[in-house]
Amino acid sequence: MTPEAYIGDMHDRGANTPTDIEIATIGPWLALDTFRYHDIVRRTSRYVDRMKPAAVIFDMDGTLIDSEKLNLRFWRQAAKMHGIDMMDEDILYIRSLDSKISRSFLESKYPGFRFDDIRETRRELMRVHVETEGLELKPGVIEMLTFLKGNGIRTAVATATQPVRANAYLEMLGIKHLFDEIVCTAMVPVGKPKPDVYLHACECVGCEPSECMAVEDSPTV
Repeated sequence: MTPEAYIGDMHDRGANTPTDIEIATIGPWLALDTFRYHDIVRRTSRYVDRMKPAAVIFDMDGTLIDSEKLNLRFWRQAAKMHGIDMMDEDILYIRSLDSKISRSFLESKYPGFRFDDIRETRRELMRVHVETEGLELKPGVIEMLTFLKGNGIRTAVATATQPVRANAYLEMLGIKHLFDEIVCTAMVPVGKPKPDVYLHACECVGCEPSECMAVEDSPTV
């Protein structure tokens, strides 16, 4: 299993592989472009057949759940409510990042940026949206997970989302039972872009990192 398996739209457009993870020690990566996501079943099954991983570990937001567009919308809205015009490129930059990194970046980029207050407003906007309109899965997710389980391949989620919300979202969407483990950044010392959450997921499913395949939508991870 080698870094050559890092594929997808971002790779096709010349994006670099993740700089803070030794990809070869974690197995192959399937990179998915958040906003041009397509045919995950065909692509995942093709690489599973080729690499034969013992487990596949998924990012959640933007990979399994169509939530990154909401993240973009509500960060922008929350910041505006606090008098900050936040740029989309900065919101995309901080997706999945450890909160300490996001805080430092945003507070240095936007003078007067009250990270805790704005993040809490964003979470409340998201909570209301989820309660009133729900969430959507990315196309093909259930078919893909069913394919993996049918082939005896263990599955896990590795997400920056807090455990309570991650479990609630997966339960709401009817796919929680298709995962062997749900692993969150809160369970490890350091969040993304460091590999701790993925390495812990490997431990939880009882597989060596080199035996596992990761599916991500962010080039920062």
